[in-house]
Amino acid sequence: MMLCKYINQLQDIAIRNDIRLKDMFIVAGVPTSTYYRAMNGVDLRFDTAERVAKAIRDVHIQSKASAS
Repeated sequence: MMLCKYINQLQDIAIRNDIRLKDMFIVAGVPTSTYYRAMNGVDLRFDTAERVAKAIRDVHIQSKASAS
């Protein structure tokens, strides 16, 4: 069984939605230093990953609504 780090999961979601992950950290109110630490191997806390994932969902929903 292979476990995936939160940052890898967030990267996959961002790529699928054609969104820059760093921008989603900013939208979520998470410091960019946290983004850079995560990209360099420091694990994210669950609540931080959850906040970023919610920002991705919110931006994706907004972009779909504006496209309609």
